[in-house]
Amino acid sequence: MPNLCKNKLTIVGPTQESVEAFVKAAEGQEPIFAPQYPGDEKAPENCLLSFHALVPLEGYTPGMQYSPKGHDAERETWGVKWGAYDVNFRGIDNAGTRWKATYHFTTAWAPPAKWLGKVAARWKGLTFILSYAEEYPTRGRMVFRAGKPVVRL
Repeated sequence: MPNLCKNKLTIVGPTQESVEAFVKAAEGQEPIFAPQYPGDEKAPENCLLSFHALVPLEGYTPGMQYSPKGHDAERETWGVKWGAYDVNFRGIDNAGTRWKATYHFTTAWAPPAKWLGKVAARWKGLTFILSYAEEYPTRGRMVFRAGKPVVRL
């Protein structure tokens, strides 16, 4: 069992439409890998924050074996294995002159820094704020604005 990393991702944009476009693009299905054991088959699941929908898994073909290819592809593409799970979408709110959407989710081992850098580069009109806490006392924050990292604490 991996160490858990609890994440809070806030996406801030100038208009409600810009934030809604991100939320819509973030929803999708996660990759489906070949079952490792009989009876281990999974049906496609819809996820409110699909890493694969926003940054498709490099080298993925449906039904490929997870170990080692899928695990390696996730680490290479997103920087973490499994993507986001236990996703809780808090909705879209007006934050004064800006709009924001907030997600709470878990990743294995570490925050999804590599994935977030790629997402921010594709959504340059939005600001991304990721706060995270790992099981051992490691906490931090990353901020990407205009597609570039501006803070990493």
